[in-house]
Amino acid sequence: MQAEARERTPDVGRRAAGPAGILAALAGIYLAAFLAFYPQVPMTVDEHAYVLQSQFLLRGGTSLIRPHPVVSSPANVTAAQYPLGTSLTMAPFIALLGERGAFLPPLLGLLAGVLFTALWLRSAARPVLFAGVVLGFPASLAMGRMALSDAPSLGLVALGLWLFWRGIGSRPSWWLGSGFVAGASLLFRETNVIPFAGFFAGALLRRERNTWALVVGGLLGTSLRLVSSQLAYGDPFFAKTDSGFGLQYVSYALPLHLFGLLFLVPGGLAAALLYRGPRWQELLASVVVFLGVYVSFVHQVGAQSTQASRVILELRYYLPLLPLLAFALADVVPRLGRRILEGLAARRRRLARRLAAAALALWVGGLATAAVGVNGYLAVRSRTDAAIRDTLLAHVETDAVVVSNAVATMKYFPVLAFDYPVTDIERLSDWQLEDLVRRHAEYYLVILDRTDGGPWWLARSRQYESRIASLEPVPRLVLDTWPSPTRRLRIWRVAR
Repeated sequence: MQAEARERTPDVGRRAAGPAGILAALAGIYLAAFLAFYPQVPMTVDEHAYVLQSQFLLRGGTSLIRPHPVVSSPANVTAAQYPLGTSLTMAPFIALLGERGAFLPPLLGLLAGVLFTALWLRSAARPVLFAGVVLGFPASLAMGRMALSDAPSLGLVALGLWLFWRGIGSRPSWWLGSGFVAGASLLFRETNVIPFAGFFAGALLRRERNTWALVVGGLLGTSLRLVSSQLAYGDPFFAKTDSGFGLQYVSYALPLHLFGLLFLVPGGLAAALLYRGPRWQELLASVVVFLGVYVSFVHQVGAQSTQASRVILELRYYLPLLPLLAFALADVVPRLGRRILEGLAARRRRLARRLAAAALALWVGGLATAAVGVNGYLAVRSRTDAAIRDTLLAHVETDAVVVSNAVATMKYFPVLAFDYPVTDIERLSDWQLEDLVRRHAEYYLVILDRTDGGPWWLARSRQYESRIASLEPVPRLVLDTWPSPTRRLRIWRVAR
């Protein structure tokens, strides 16, 4: 087993220096672009929830008591109840740097994913440049700058798989660490254990030496999730349950997900199916189970997002699978390439090598360009969102009652700055809106419309127009502005 994990040729280190340098340069370009176009504010509702959860943790709890604007009893303001790993990781950065510190853990998670995938490939005598697949996935480029659990999950999975491979036939500390990382990954997302499951099960079924270390490490890591959930939510087995699974979702998700794993990870899924190297059964099982879980997952972004957003927001769940796909590609592509070259005449072989070198250069150049371009594009989006939040804070008093279309605006309101929780207009009847004026003398109505979200958003906009036209007292328009060509922000003041 040790030979299986360490199979090398004498000059593998020298031959790997060039590819490792290219990989390091690509990671450096991404890092430089990230710092040059540093994110300003959370761009999604989930990011806002993670940041808010971190802020609550820094205050010593997981919620906040505020007076309720509609009823007499106080409101218990909570962030979305996620596993605590992401928010705990962000908390020290937020304490040091403020809200913008929340974007450093995903950056570090992405770079760690690339690094540990490369180390895994090197330990298995595979070309390390294939770790660039982890960085080049479009969702990776975006998630590296978004305050979500995806990039940290990627980093943990890559670390755990490298530790597992290093531990084959070696001292137990490697597998103890791998098991611990696998269990601890549950702090970030439950499905993070799937990439480990096949490999751990294979080792146990083969009754390999030191499998006890995988079990002990896994239990220790899992205990972190159990203890944190008990402390935060009063239930060690707490899990976020606002999403579900079912075969009825497969036909919706499968085309996009296959496109992502076959084309955006060039040949990734095909390589996993063709891989017949060491522990191929374990790798295949992990990939198939992971894909099966997420094609049957109810993805809630479809109706509210553009197709481009779907590519990022749905395929981001596959970041923890990327190290496995990179490993399979690093085995299958060189093997098939050698087989093709062996069947060619000498002249065509030279031509094939030149074409392969040109394709590699094109891929490296494209990845470097994408690393800069994605950061630049998302920076523009981030500046727009920051402008919307600044506009809200400039025109809405923080001690006033605020009603908004929460699906569009909630991520812009700094909850800790307002005396009352922002109330969703879709949860209030016309009678309750009238009662707000009787209770508080006035309230602000904030509506953000989108013109790029398709029929779902257009239908919502028409509903808001109809309700606002029928409100009593008549709202007084305070602001009507377009922060971007696709965003219209309006603020009314409703008073006696």
